[in-house]
Formats: sequence, C-alpha cells, structure tokens
Amino acid sequence: MLRNQETVVVVGCGEIGKPIYQLCCGGYEQVLTEDPRYGKAEKARFPVAAMHVAIPGSMPDFIAIVEGYVRKYDPGVILINSSSVPGFTDTLVEKFGLDRVVHTQVHGKHHGDRMRRDMLRYPKFVATKSDQAFEKAKKVLIAMGHPPENIVRLRSPMAGEVVKLLATTFFGYLIVWTQEMERLSEKCGVSYEELMSFTKLATDDFKIDNKFPGVIGGHCVMANIAILRKTFPSPLWDFMEQSNEMKKAKDNG
Repeated sequence: MLRNQETVVVVGCGEIGKPIYQLCCGGYEQVLTEDPRYGKAEKARFPVAAMHVAIPGSMPDFIAIVEGYVRKYDPGVILINSSSVPGFTDTLVEKFGLDRVVHTQVHGKHHGDRMRRDMLRYPKFVATKSDQAFEKAKKVLIAMGHPPENIVRLRSPMAGEVVKLLATTFFGYLIVWTQEMERLSEKCGVSYEELMSFTKLATDDFKIDNKFPGVIGGHCVMANIAILRKTFPSPLWDFMEQSNEMKKAKDNG
C-alpha cells in the first residue's frame, strides 16, 4: 500500500496517542512523536500534513504546549483528540485560524490493542465550523484507515468538546445508578440480580449488564466528570463522584 509522502506529528504517545501513531504509520511515510518519554523527535523529512494532539486536556499548560508544537511544525491541520475544557479548541482556532483546527473525539476501551480497533469501529466526529478544515481532517483520517462513511461532522468545536464529556459521563452515570441499586438491595434485603432483571426491561438500549455495580475506573470517565464539575457545577457530578468513592471504600473495606 502506497503511503502519503508527508509527515504527521503525534503529540503525546500514551493510551490515546499510541494507537493514533500506529494508525498513522499505515498511511504516512513519516510519523513523529512528541513525548518526553520517547526522547527527542527526529526532524520532519516531508511537509507536515497534520498534528494529532493526544495529551490530557486537563494539563495546566495545555494551550501553551499545543501552541509550541504548532509553531515548531506548522502543520496543515491540527486535530485535537483530547478531552478538553469546552472552549479550548476555540482558543486554538483564534490563534491559528478557522481552517486549521478541529476537535475530533476518541471513543474506545483502554485494553491493549482494543483501543486501536475501536477507533476505526466507532463513528469519528470532526467538530469544526470550517468546510476546509473538515476536508483536511477527513483526508488524514481516511489515510489512517477510518471508513469515510464513519466520519461525521459536528458544526462547532464546542459541540465536539461537550459531546465527548457528556458521552463518557453518561456511561459513568449508568454505573453510579447500579451502585445505588446495590446499596438499596442490601438495605432492603433483596436480590440485586432480581432488581437488575426488572431494570433491564427499561434499559435494553443502554446495555447495562450484571457485571455492574463496579467502581468507575479507566482513564476517561472520572477525569471528564472532573472537567464538568469545574466548568459546569452540578449536584449530579458531585453525587457521581461521591457514589464512586463510597463504592471504592466498600470494596476495599
């Protein structure tokens, strides 16, 4: 398979950046990683078509870090894969132009090679107000292996940021619901499994299964709830964090 004679830069090579790097290697002649854990990146040998940002959006210097790498590489399009505070991508748009920056959320589970496969399986949302930026990002994503029919446009970066936070938080809410069911079943002396069998009648579309109630772990759900708590305070986010801490204490007790 012929690869594009271009360079792609991946900023951050962790749980999200590593599978992005692997997918880019299938479509581009040179893929560079900017991650202190992997030493100094070599020089770009071709024009830099794109830069994927895959560092945590919660980092205090997120905007400054991204800005530094954009000025270093001057990429054609900047794809923000990070879960970020709503408005961060618009800040980058103001700095680098409407036609260069998109927010493109990642969906998948953090289990070995599962994330890489999930990235290609789920719809890939590209959030931008710019037709030109969307087409640039779409070209990069297709080169990585994303099916064209899976690439879906959202009409603003803010929409992409908020949708990502709410999607993971909704999953977390389902777990918290089952945590509360478990506490209620123990208080009333009834079977959790029986409560769940009835609940499933109303929740088949949400695919809640009996392995819950568990502790909300992983890298995304609680981190994104923390962003929501800071940005859009709500008793619901507070309760979700409190419930998860109660479940941890119970399981560790």
